[in-house]
Amino acid sequence: MFLKTLIASFCSMPNLLNMRQTSTIELPSPGIGTKHRLIFHDYVPQNSEIHTTDSLEYFKQDRVYIQASLHADELPGMLVNHHLIKLLDAAAARNGILKPITIVPFANPIGLNQNLIGANLMGRFSFLTGVNFNRDWIDVTSKVLESIQDKLSEDSVRNVAIIRKALFDETDKLEFDSIEQIMKKELFKKACGADIVLDLHCDTEAILHMYTHDRLWPELADLSAALESKCNLLAPESGGTPFDEACSCPWALIADKFPQYSIPMACKSVTIELRGENDVCDELASRDAQRLYEFLVRRGYVNDDSVTPTIDVSNEKGSPLSGVDMVKVSKAGVISWKVKAGDYVEEGQVLGEVVDIEDCDAPRVPITSKTRGIVYGIRPFKLAVPGKIVIKVAGDHSLEWRTGQLLTSR
Repeated sequence: MFLKTLIASFCSMPNLLNMRQTSTIELPSPGIGTKHRLIFHDYVPQNSEIHTTDSLEYFKQDRVYIQASLHADELPGMLVNHHLIKLLDAAAARNGILKPITIVPFANPIGLNQNLIGANLMGRFSFLTGVNFNRDWIDVTSKVLESIQDKLSEDSVRNVAIIRKALFDETDKLEFDSIEQIMKKELFKKACGADIVLDLHCDTEAILHMYTHDRLWPELADLSAALESKCNLLAPESGGTPFDEACSCPWALIADKFPQYSIPMACKSVTIELRGENDVCDELASRDAQRLYEFLVRRGYVNDDSVTPTIDVSNEKGSPLSGVDMVKVSKAGVISWKVKAGDYVEEGQVLGEVVDIEDCDAPRVPITSKTRGIVYGIRPFKLAVPGKIVIKVAGDHSLEWRTGQLLTSR
């Protein structure tokens, strides 16, 4: 069992609620002389009654959890959270925090230390296990079902609190030796009791888009409108247990198990892809942070009269994740693209061509779309490797061959 040290330091006067409170959890050392830590910034409303996780009252309180860079080489989210913290600090200073908010500035200190030859950050997969940091997340649903079956009632608010506490308690009981699993446990314990969970990622070269559970649409259309997301991908389960589904899927399963009780989707979790990996700048980050802040205001977590209370969601649409054409190439060569991220394309349209570098007289091999929709992501590495996905097109209907691992990358 590792020794966990919790160091709490207030960023303002001691015990002053409604200001940012910072806590640190040290993870077990993965090697001699090395340390990793998680940092949590918590905002608590002024004059709110303080409860601990031992109390059911703690889990009756809706809260927001926002983390950045679980894939550690996806940096836009860290800069967005930096700007969002500034906005929340200002709100806290005027007693504008209405419900608890947790910001995790970086969710993967392990991946942030995976530098290859000093220049390439390899933060998507673990060097220790080869596992994608955003797969194989904690699933205690079966244990929760057992622990709550005699505790539910017609009281929806109490049911939510019971389930949140069971998720927390069953996770807290888990014992791991692996630093990766311990990191996931600590993050999930903070997130599983939240009403809204936002996991900030990015793609390689992409427009801003979102992934969420299909039962959470159109409830999250206001988030899409706030961020001006042009592509919202929906699925009951994509495969591989990514973080957002570890948070949301238990609620669907529990509701299906106990249809006689009122059990809402009480964890509205979303993966937000903040464009491409090179879209790291203050201009974009400050704008995204402002939009997230305004979303929190409209949802009642922050008080700010300068934010318009409503937003138009009439044009927001969701697309089935099973309707995404993950286009692969069949021949080695160099890709010459004819489209860019954000373009709308037709079924059968040529998106690009693979150029044969060994034979200059060989005909180019077209890369075509099998659906009509929006190009939301392109691999910027233009060396074609047979069998590899190079471009993604989101259509409005499911494609019969899209089954199994819908996110494709383990």
